[in-house]
Amino acid sequence: LVEILGTVMAPKAAVQSTDNTVLELIQRNNVSQDALIALAKAAEKEGGQSDSEIILCLEGDTQQAHFKTVHDMLDAGMTYIRMYQFMLLPGTQSAKTETRVKHGLDSRFRVTRLF
Repeated sequence: LVEILGTVMAPKAAVQSTDNTVLELIQRNNVSQDALIALAKAAEKEGGQSDSEIILCLEGDTQQAHFKTVHDMLDAGMTYIRMYQFMLLPGTQSAKTETRVKHGLDSRFRVTRLF
C-alpha cells in the first residue's frame, strides 16, 4: 500500500494506546509492533512520512502506560506522533454513566465550536 501511495498520503497508525489493559478496556486490538515498524520503514523507503495517533486518558490509562505508547511509536520509527484528548462522545461505551463511575472519569464541558 505504501508503495502505491508513495509520498501522496502518509500511512497512519491509529493505535490510541499500546497498553494491553487499556486496549482490553476500550475493546480494541492493534496490529503488531512489527507491522508498525514495517509500515514506518516502507514509508521512509518511499521518501514519505508515517503518522501515528494516540488518545490521552482513555479508560485505565496511566502516565506510565501513556509514555510507553509514545516510546513504542518512537521505537517503531513513526515520523509524526499525534496526540488527541479523550472525548466522551454521545452513544459510546465511554460516555455511559456506569463506565464513567467505574473508571473515575471526571468530565467537564467545553466549547469546541462557536457556530
